[in-house]
Amino acid sequence: MTVYWLAPLRWEGDNAVIGQERIALAPDAARQSLQKLLQSVHPRFLLTFKASALLSEEDGACCTAENGLPFSFSAASPIVLASGAPQAEEGRKSRWPMSHCALAYFEKLPSPRSELPAWLKEAERRLSAEREWPHRAKLAEWLRLMTSWQEQGCYLLLLREDG
Repeated sequence: MTVYWLAPLRWEGDNAVIGQERIALAPDAARQSLQKLLQSVHPRFLLTFKASALLSEEDGACCTAENGLPFSFSAASPIVLASGAPQAEEGRKSRWPMSHCALAYFEKLPSPRSELPAWLKEAERRLSAEREWPHRAKLAEWLRLMTSWQEQGCYLLLLREDG
Protein backbone atom coordinates (compact mmCIF):
# COMPACT_ATOMS: atom_id res chain seq x y z
CA MET A 1 0.00 0.00 0.00
CA THR A 2 1.30 3.45 -0.89
CA VAL A 3 1.45 6.05 1.87
CA TYR A 4 2.02 9.76 1.28
CA TRP A 5 3.84 11.59 4.07
CA LEU A 6 3.63 15.34 4.62
CA ALA A 7 6.73 16.43 6.51
CA PRO A 8 8.73 19.48 7.53
CA LEU A 9 12.36 19.70 6.42
CA ARG A 10 15.01 21.89 7.95
CA TRP A 11 18.71 22.22 7.32
CA GLU A 12 21.26 21.76 10.10
CA GLY A 13 24.56 22.53 8.37
CA ASP A 14 24.92 19.94 5.62
CA ASN A 15 22.27 17.71 7.18
CA ALA A 16 18.69 17.63 5.91
CA VAL A 17 16.42 16.81 8.85
CA ILE A 18 12.97 15.41 8.14
CA GLY A 19 10.96 16.35 11.22
CA GLN A 20 9.30 13.87 13.52
CA GLU A 21 6.02 15.80 13.17
CA ARG A 22 5.38 14.21 9.74
CA ILE A 23 1.92 12.84 9.07
CA ALA A 24 0.44 10.31 6.68
CA LEU A 25 -2.05 12.02 4.37
CA ALA A 26 -5.22 9.96 4.51
CA PRO A 27 -7.70 9.32 3.14
CA ASP A 28 -6.15 9.27 -0.33
CA ALA A 29 -9.04 11.24 -1.84
CA ALA A 30 -8.28 14.09 0.59
CA ARG A 31 -4.58 13.93 -0.33
CA GLN A 32 -5.50 14.19 -4.00
CA SER A 33 -7.75 17.15 -3.21
CA LEU A 34 -4.89 18.86 -1.34
CA GLN A 35 -2.53 18.35 -4.26
CA LYS A 36 -5.12 19.72 -6.68
CA LEU A 37 -5.59 22.81 -4.50
CA LEU A 38 -1.86 23.43 -4.12
CA GLN A 39 -1.12 22.85 -7.82
CA SER A 40 -3.78 25.43 -8.66
CA VAL A 41 -1.72 27.96 -6.68
CA HIS A 42 1.63 27.07 -8.25
CA PRO A 43 2.86 24.00 -10.20
CA ARG A 44 5.93 23.58 -7.91
CA PHE A 45 3.91 23.69 -4.70
CA LEU A 46 4.46 20.38 -2.83
CA LEU A 47 5.82 18.09 -5.54
CA THR A 48 5.91 14.38 -4.68
CA PHE A 49 9.24 12.61 -4.13
CA LYS A 50 9.71 8.83 -3.87
CA ALA A 51 10.87 7.97 -0.36
CA SER A 52 12.96 5.10 -1.76
CA ALA A 53 15.12 7.68 -3.58
CA LEU A 54 16.16 9.53 -0.40
CA LEU A 55 19.22 7.40 0.33
CA SER A 56 22.44 7.16 -1.61
CA GLU A 57 23.63 3.78 -2.85
CA GLU A 58 27.22 2.97 -1.92
CA ASP A 59 28.36 2.75 -5.52
CA GLY A 60 26.50 5.93 -6.50
CA ALA A 61 25.01 4.23 -9.57
CA CYS A 62 21.42 4.43 -8.43
CA CYS A 63 19.38 6.41 -5.95
CA THR A 64 16.66 3.99 -4.93
CA ALA A 65 16.60 1.81 -1.84
CA GLU A 66 16.19 -1.69 -3.27
CA ASN A 67 15.66 -3.45 0.06
CA GLY A 68 13.45 -0.86 1.71
CA LEU A 69 14.40 2.02 3.96
CA PRO A 70 16.39 1.50 7.18
CA PHE A 71 14.04 3.81 9.07
CA SER A 72 10.30 4.16 9.51
CA PHE A 73 8.34 7.28 8.71
CA SER A 74 5.80 6.29 11.36
CA ALA A 75 8.48 6.35 14.10
CA ALA A 76 8.39 9.46 16.29
CA SER A 77 11.94 10.59 15.61
CA PRO A 78 13.63 12.89 13.11
CA ILE A 79 15.32 11.39 10.05
CA VAL A 80 18.72 12.94 9.32
CA LEU A 81 20.15 12.74 5.82
CA ALA A 82 23.80 13.67 5.26
CA SER A 83 26.89 12.89 3.25
CA GLY A 84 28.82 9.79 4.28
CA ALA A 85 28.03 6.36 5.67
CA PRO A 86 25.13 5.65 8.04
CA GLN A 87 26.03 6.32 11.67
CA ALA A 88 24.38 5.84 15.00
CA GLU A 89 25.98 7.71 17.85
CA GLU A 90 24.96 7.17 21.44
CA GLY A 91 22.44 9.82 22.48
CA ARG A 92 22.27 11.31 18.98
CA LYS A 93 20.10 10.89 15.92
CA SER A 94 21.10 8.33 13.30
CA ARG A 95 22.40 9.81 10.07
CA TRP A 96 21.79 8.28 6.67
CA PRO A 97 23.59 9.05 3.38
CA MET A 98 21.53 11.43 1.23
CA SER A 99 21.21 10.61 -2.47
CA HIS A 100 22.08 13.11 -5.15
CA CYS A 101 18.42 12.81 -6.26
CA ALA A 102 17.18 13.89 -2.82
CA LEU A 103 19.64 16.78 -2.68
CA ALA A 104 18.48 18.02 -6.09
CA TYR A 105 14.82 17.75 -4.96
CA PHE A 106 15.51 19.56 -1.66
CA GLU A 107 17.37 22.38 -3.44
CA LYS A 108 14.33 23.05 -5.66
CA LEU A 109 11.79 23.22 -2.83
CA PRO A 110 9.98 26.54 -2.42
CA SER A 111 11.60 28.66 0.29
CA PRO A 112 9.83 29.05 3.64
CA ARG A 113 11.00 32.68 3.63
CA SER A 114 10.06 33.73 0.09
CA GLU A 115 7.53 31.69 -1.95
CA LEU A 116 5.79 29.58 0.70
CA PRO A 117 4.12 32.32 2.80
CA ALA A 118 2.32 33.80 -0.21
CA TRP A 119 1.46 30.38 -1.68
CA LEU A 120 0.01 29.14 1.61
CA LYS A 121 -2.10 32.29 2.02
CA GLU A 122 -3.40 31.90 -1.53
CA ALA A 123 -4.25 28.23 -0.92
CA GLU A 124 -6.15 29.21 2.25
CA ARG A 125 -7.96 31.96 0.33
CA ARG A 126 -8.99 29.54 -2.44
CA LEU A 127 -10.16 26.96 0.07
CA SER A 128 -12.23 29.58 1.93
CA ALA A 129 -13.72 30.93 -1.29
CA GLU A 130 -14.89 27.52 -2.53
CA ARG A 131 -17.37 26.13 -0.01
CA GLU A 132 -17.81 22.87 -1.95
CA TRP A 133 -14.12 21.90 -2.03
CA PRO A 134 -13.87 18.12 -1.37
CA HIS A 135 -12.53 17.24 2.11
CA ARG A 136 -12.53 20.91 3.06
CA ALA A 137 -12.05 20.40 6.83
CA LYS A 138 -9.12 18.01 6.36
CA LEU A 139 -7.48 20.37 3.86
CA ALA A 140 -7.86 23.30 6.27
CA GLU A 141 -6.22 21.22 9.02
CA TRP A 142 -3.30 20.28 6.76
CA LEU A 143 -2.85 23.87 5.57
CA ARG A 144 -2.68 25.06 9.20
CA LEU A 145 0.01 22.47 9.90
CA MET A 146 1.97 23.44 6.78
CA THR A 147 1.74 27.12 7.73
CA SER A 148 3.01 26.32 11.23
CA TRP A 149 6.02 24.49 9.79
CA GLN A 150 6.70 27.29 7.31
CA GLU A 151 6.58 29.86 10.13
CA GLN A 152 9.24 27.78 11.94
CA GLY A 153 11.47 28.11 8.86
CA CYS A 154 10.84 24.61 7.51
CA TYR A 155 10.51 23.51 3.91
CA LEU A 156 7.57 21.25 3.04
CA LEU A 157 7.95 17.69 1.73
CA LEU A 158 5.51 15.24 0.22
CA LEU A 159 7.09 11.79 0.26
CA ARG A 160 5.58 8.73 -1.42
CA GLU A 161 6.37 5.49 0.38
CA ASP A 162 5.51 2.45 -1.70
CA GLY A 163 4.63 -0.60 0.37
